[in-house]
Amino acid sequence: MDQPYCSVLTSKTTNASAISRWLCTVTLNDHPEGSPGEHVASFFSEDQGLSWTGPALVYPKLTAAGIVNSYSANLDTVTERVYVVANANLNNVSELPSGQHITRTDMLGYFVFRYTDDGGTTWNPELYNISYRQTSLDRANTFHGATDIFWNVDQFKYRQNHSYAMFTKVGAYAVNPPEQGFVLHSSNARTEPDPNKIEWNFLPDGDKGPACPPGYNPNTTNAEEWHVIPLAQSPGFYAVFRTNTGLLFSTRTSDATGQDGWIIPTPAQFQQPPLAGDTTNISAMLKNPRGPITLKPTVNGLYLLLWFNNGAKGFQTAVEASVSSRNPYWLSAGQEVDGGIVFTQPEVVLYMKGHHASDPLRVGYPDFIHDVDGSVWITETNKSTARVHRVQDSLLRQLYGQFTVATVASNGLIVDVTTPANGTVLPLPATIWPAPGNTSAYAGVTLDMWLEPASLNGGDTPLFISKGTAATLTLVQATNRSLTLTAADAHGVTSLTTDLACTKALAQPGPHHVGWTADVAVRLITVMVDGKLCDGSLVTPWGWAWLDDAQSQVGGGKTVDVGPGLQRLRVYNRALYVSELVGNYRAGV
Repeated sequence: MDQPYCSVLTSKTTNASAISRWLCTVTLNDHPEGSPGEHVASFFSEDQGLSWTGPALVYPKLTAAGIVNSYSANLDTVTERVYVVANANLNNVSELPSGQHITRTDMLGYFVFRYTDDGGTTWNPELYNISYRQTSLDRANTFHGATDIFWNVDQFKYRQNHSYAMFTKVGAYAVNPPEQGFVLHSSNARTEPDPNKIEWNFLPDGDKGPACPPGYNPNTTNAEEWHVIPLAQSPGFYAVFRTNTGLLFSTRTSDATGQDGWIIPTPAQFQQPPLAGDTTNISAMLKNPRGPITLKPTVNGLYLLLWFNNGAKGFQTAVEASVSSRNPYWLSAGQEVDGGIVFTQPEVVLYMKGHHASDPLRVGYPDFIHDVDGSVWITETNKSTARVHRVQDSLLRQLYGQFTVATVASNGLIVDVTTPANGTVLPLPATIWPAPGNTSAYAGVTLDMWLEPASLNGGDTPLFISKGTAATLTLVQATNRSLTLTAADAHGVTSLTTDLACTKALAQPGPHHVGWTADVAVRLITVMVDGKLCDGSLVTPWGWAWLDDAQSQVGGGKTVDVGPGLQRLRVYNRALYVSELVGNYRAGV
């Protein structure tokens, strides 16, 4: 079960108490992804996902004929008619030009669509084909242009009743580079009642679309799963796409038509500028594996980006095989700046219990549902089960406010001391690191501090040691200015060290803000330096770590050994939002 993408309909409900109907389309298959039998089906719910009606085949004649149809996207009209656009292997191609038999055909063929006028209860019997404009990449593909290779994971977005979704053209069967992004655009699908009169075209004009970023080999570097945004505050477009470089890339154009002007792709950027000492600017770039993201408009002219915040270079490489690159999901808010979009530091929004790289422990191919009551939901799938989750209103408020927040968080603050002396007695609880199994949201602990590295002596220097009966929490700064937090008890050890970019920042003249958060529900430990969530820099895929599952409790010693250079220490009895740590940083010492 793949790509659960949804429409929110208010005039098609049959339950008098329902505020809306969610009409969702998915790609189904009883066999592995891409196998024969793959098809698009629809479900609907009138109780915000508690119960569902379906599945109903969207293309039953194609499915009955053994023609694979897949990877749908809903196009919503002003009358709440919903068009479902998908790939279909109409010519039933099953061989490569060499004569070799192939079983994966879900990315071959044509764009087709059908529609429903009653929220998915019934479907119009006609099947419509979208005329496909070939470009140089199609003509040079594995089939030499006789068959087109492409797929779409984007959702349709709208501006002035124009519709846009960006898809991937593929050069080498089945999903191999070279690859380029093109936008499927309709100027009138949202308003034209006659499907035969709908106008479709492909953007940009010309023979080439946005492609592999410069400096990378286009024949080995993926540039795929594009998501386009028709900007609201300026006339152009912005797009993001995944690669196998460990970075999330973006491109944009100021052309209001999208026909021209797409710039050379560059890494997607945080609002936060690069850290001091970061000559590569990596600390301003978003990292993402070859895993699915989504980007859509939300309230107040802002955007929501769901992504993975790690730099694994591929689906799952051997070196990284002990940890899933698709768990957890992180959420950032986006804001338009200078004809593009910049993003907040991310918050964990979805996670699977456990973190090893097996199929059940991954999330992907999501969509955002913005319901009429203001709630925001995420649909996602692990390729076998699709699910829907409500995003906490408090998390969204934190993300939307992160662009300007500059105040110190007070909720959960149990310690706030300035230049604490060695042997300071602090009112710490018996267990500052709760036991595993506590799934309360944001259960955990946060150490928030300002320190002055220049005052440290040579050698590894302990900055903070809290000793409980059978556990310790220790923070040490090394000679290269890296910081390592270690939590240990009789059952296990969790440790995290600042990455290269964060460490280089700490080596600059201070003071510096550092925030450590252990989220026991998620089982994750993170560190932030000067408003930037450390993400592994160019050295490691991850800048965060999973907590040792065997640990029961950490810390709890009220007498704390404090090293030199610690100017201020705050301790919270909960895991702070990343956005709150940004506010603590901007508020200053």
